[in-house]
Amino acid sequence: MSDAPKAQKKSGATRFHRLAKREGGITLDEAIRRADEFVSTVKPKYLDWVAEDVRSLATALAALSGHAPASPKDLDTAFHGARKIRDLGTTMGYPVITIVASSLCDLLERFKGGNVYSQPAIDTHMSSLLLVSSSAYDDLQQTVKDDLLPGLRRVVDRFPPTETPRES
Repeated sequence: MSDAPKAQKKSGATRFHRLAKREGGITLDEAIRRADEFVSTVKPKYLDWVAEDVRSLATALAALSGHAPASPKDLDTAFHGARKIRDLGTTMGYPVITIVASSLCDLLERFKGGNVYSQPAIDTHMSSLLLVSSSAYDDLQQTVKDDLLPGLRRVVDRFPPTETPRES
């Protein structure tokens, strides 16, 4: 059986297609223009937002420190914090933030799947997030991408992948 929503099966269109066709709606081009305008107005505030998100993530990760095995609830809380950071970075012009946070998500998924929690691996990722989310390093984004990210991948690869379903 298909995973498509029932409304889509009946009409062949998603809820968003139907909304877009309602009277008073806007064209796709106008929607994109408005979204781009919105992103450009909030983009200057992004590093402040991500700094707060990193502080919240650090608090969530602190709940895991010293617990063996790590609590599934605390791992989920930390994973969702890392995912929040990951999901906006590229949109706001900071693809390296997205990549570092994605690496942290991969690491947390491996812990959720049964690998032994590693504080040094978490500390490495959190230090990397602090580095790439600092405006002082804007001009070094490519260098950080080339030099730091392969090292983070090696850290994650020390923990074997597990069979747990991947969250997006």
